[in-house]
Amino acid sequence: MFTLAGIPDKQQEGSSDDHPLHLNEEEPTDLEAFLSLLYPETFQEEHTVEEWISCWRFALKWQFRVQQELAKKNLMVIASPVDKIILARMFEEELGGWLVDAFRDMARRPAPPTLLEGCRLGVDDLVIIRQLCH
Repeated sequence: MFTLAGIPDKQQEGSSDDHPLHLNEEEPTDLEAFLSLLYPETFQEEHTVEEWISCWRFALKWQFRVQQELAKKNLMVIASPVDKIILARMFEEELGGWLVDAFRDMARRPAPPTLLEGCRLGVDDLVIIRQLCH
């Protein structure tokens, strides 16, 4: 599967059915969401924000560029401003550009952040949102 400098006379992980590639470090939900993207049960299947985040994480780690872009496009549409802030903080290099718009969207909302949103964001982000309101 992968071309790696190996140890002579030793099969590399992922080189054959007898020596499969183990995904021990992967979250089962990330792999499940990613596979549901590749092999949908129906062509109109809807995915949740959490499923798209799982797809994004898996595609990013394993360098599936097309699926990464698909997850990113869908997250742009369905993720809340709070989700976008959290994602931009977690994946600053790839999604850091989402912060400004997400903070602006939060500041323009007629209602303040809920208690749950505040817990998810943290004090620093709540202060930034409050400062943008004035």
